[in-house]
Amino acid sequence: MNFESRKSPQDYISDLISSDRSYATGILTGLVAGVAIGLLFAPKSGKKLRRQIAKATGNQADELQKTWRKTTAHTREALADAKDKIQDKVKTYSEDAEDKADSLIDGLKTGVDKAKSSLHIG
Repeated sequence: MNFESRKSPQDYISDLISSDRSYATGILTGLVAGVAIGLLFAPKSGKKLRRQIAKATGNQADELQKTWRKTTAHTREALADAKDKIQDKVKTYSEDAEDKADSLIDGLKTGVDKAKSSLHIG
């Protein structure tokens, strides 16, 4: 018999974290490539070039910070949603288990009562 393997909550969190790292790596790679190409194809004096580089890297750093904030906020929301869903599932399963246990106890009591009445005990 084959059982279906399911992901644990830790697997989902691990997937979220690893996807954020690859996203940030892609942004940084693009930033470096863009700056390098810009330097190669824009001949200017040293002073103007340094100002341009400072401005471009400052803008790129600001964009990277904004993207990072959005990504972390999204991750926090996803983790909060996952936590809520997991808590709901656990609550549902525990309520179902409690209902089944109550049903079994009621069935046992009925069986015991029937056995007592058939044997004329108590």
